[in-house]
Amino acid sequence: MSSRLKVIEKPKNNPEEQLRWKHALYQLGYEKSFMLLQNDMQKAWEVRIKKASNSLIDKIWELDSCFLNKLRLTASADHISLNEYLSELMSKHILGEFEEKGAPQEEISKLESGLEIMKDTFTFSSSVEVTDPYETLKFMLADTVNHRYSSIENFNKLIIDEDKLENEYSNFLNKLKFGSILRNNQGNLLLHLTQPCDYIHVAYNKSDDESLIFFPGVILSLYKEEQEGNKKYITPYIKIEDDISSVKWNLRRPITFSIKELFNISREFDIVGKLRDDYAQAISNRFASGVSRVATMRVPRFEEINVYHVYFDNNFDALMLSCKDEDITISKERMDFDKGMIFKARRYKDQRVQNKNKKYHRVILLGHSSAELTEQLKGPIKNDKNISMELLDGVSFGDAKDSKTEIRQNGIVFSHIEGFKKELGGILKEAQTQFKNNQIIFNLILIQT
Repeated sequence: MSSRLKVIEKPKNNPEEQLRWKHALYQLGYEKSFMLLQNDMQKAWEVRIKKASNSLIDKIWELDSCFLNKLRLTASADHISLNEYLSELMSKHILGEFEEKGAPQEEISKLESGLEIMKDTFTFSSSVEVTDPYETLKFMLADTVNHRYSSIENFNKLIIDEDKLENEYSNFLNKLKFGSILRNNQGNLLLHLTQPCDYIHVAYNKSDDESLIFFPGVILSLYKEEQEGNKKYITPYIKIEDDISSVKWNLRRPITFSIKELFNISREFDIVGKLRDDYAQAISNRFASGVSRVATMRVPRFEEINVYHVYFDNNFDALMLSCKDEDITISKERMDFDKGMIFKARRYKDQRVQNKNKKYHRVILLGHSSAELTEQLKGPIKNDKNISMELLDGVSFGDAKDSKTEIRQNGIVFSHIEGFKKELGGILKEAQTQFKNNQIIFNLILIQT
């Protein structure tokens, strides 16, 4: 929530919306306790950013032609253009200016203390906000991992004339960077990890003797984390053109081209991204040695997932999947979840549960999904307002591979789809017993992972 403005949806005239708005009003009450601290922190950042920006502007106008010519000569000796050299210099200088002005530590510490008070009592969400702040967060995190796509120069797609060969070859070398992400016509990704000093000076007539090293990658969900070992490396928040995702690089399948070979087929590739140097170097170190490590910024993990509703129907003596038209039976022989009603949720790592051996996740129903799912519940539990509030606040889960299906006393069952499939027989038997003895109708909330 912004400390100045919160744009929220207009409430609809139905009882289900009342629950979502009740959760939003509770949240506003919690946020009120530290909103002044948040405002102070944001204002302090604004002041420092303006000071750093003004200082940068002054420094730009202090540059003279003698200084710029020295930079040009230095860039030329390093086989790069003044544009590239000056851009890199200014980006580092901008960072230096902001570092000098410093972060508003006092204001951030006060806000942190205010937020910590809430960590065990309430989960914040954007259930009624018009703009989803998670999209802004994803783009901010992507900036820590890779350069923006608009700053990347692509390979020439035109047929190269013989008389322009040397010039095009030089342009090709300048566009290929350490950390460049290439995509071929088949959609396959390759990460370039050759240091520029090893190829930028190589003449065209010797380019057949020098090689470039690449690693293939596959796109994953943003939720995937880096695995241990030196066989692969998962890089989060990679922005490839307009999409943000994780990419798993296969370090056991290095691919090499001679410089001339890649130059000759460069029209078959697009440069779709570029990792920042620390991330590219971390992958290079992982490949070179399991001992060498580069610390990279830890980032929060979250993803959009689907949730399904299954319930016990005594008339059919079976578990049924809620569908838009006609509900269908779920059995080991028939699990057509693609036909079921989809309730949108967001899953993220639950930092409130600390366990060295297991990872825990928190699932929060998004937007109208909480009310819509509550509407599908069968039996007396449907009228329990706390259920919808609990779904908005979030439900904690263990990993699908090691978590067991959790059966609540009120007949609500939380499970990963994987766990549900394994325990289907036992769940059905328990549902039959509970209905026979206690008239409790099982409602299963299934998480797709």
